Amino acid sequence: MTAVKLGCVLILMLNGLSIAPAMHKMFALPRDTSFSELGRRLRTRLLIALSISQACWWTAALIGLVNSTLRRWAGT
Repeated sequence: MTAVKLGCVLILMLNGLSIAPAMHKMFALPRDTSFSELGRRLRTRLLIALSISQACWWTAALIGLVNSTLRRWAGT
């Protein structure tokens, strides 16, 4: 399970690096631009990055919780 957690952390890092070009595009837009006014590709990219991030964070957190709970029950 620890290897899966480490894999999730690696995916999170790569996801953060891959979102940089989209963030540069967003910073170039006016501050009052709403999400619905963004281009379809940019919106899709942001939603995919959000989904990957949430899935990895929740997986890593749950694995950490399970690991610590199992250690407590085992008495180590």
